[in-house]
Amino acid sequence: MLTDEERGLAIDACLEDLGYAVLRLPHGSADILGMESFDDLEDFVACQIAVEGPRIPLSEGDLQLVYEMRLESRDCPEAQGYEIPDPPSLDVFIESYEAMEARDPIIISDKDIIGPWYPHSFLNPRMGVAVAEYERILEVCPVPELG
Repeated sequence: MLTDEERGLAIDACLEDLGYAVLRLPHGSADILGMESFDDLEDFVACQIAVEGPRIPLSEGDLQLVYEMRLESRDCPEAQGYEIPDPPSLDVFIESYEAMEARDPIIISDKDIIGPWYPHSFLNPRMGVAVAEYERILEVCPVPELG
């Protein structure tokens, strides 16, 4: 079984093999430069499946928990002075999450981020935040994880 770091590096290597530039960030995260369309998301999912195997869909109860965690995680970046767009309703969030898992594109934000609403996605270097600042934000405002 791979560690989180090994899994992330393997996915990064797969994406680099497909021609993407991967900016590795502290805390095990990465920003994939040039990933802007649904076709690009399919490349990411293909690499993820190649490394991790097929994904197990989350139940509606789990998706509600993910939604609530993301709502709570919005407060910290906003307290740091960042404006995070309003979240969709729970129903739209679940629909967009399920569409992402089914590889059916739904673009739900004014910044054309593909997939379900996620506060930290508005803070990454692709959105114009400097890498050092993004690292600081991740330190102060950790990404919530479904335990």
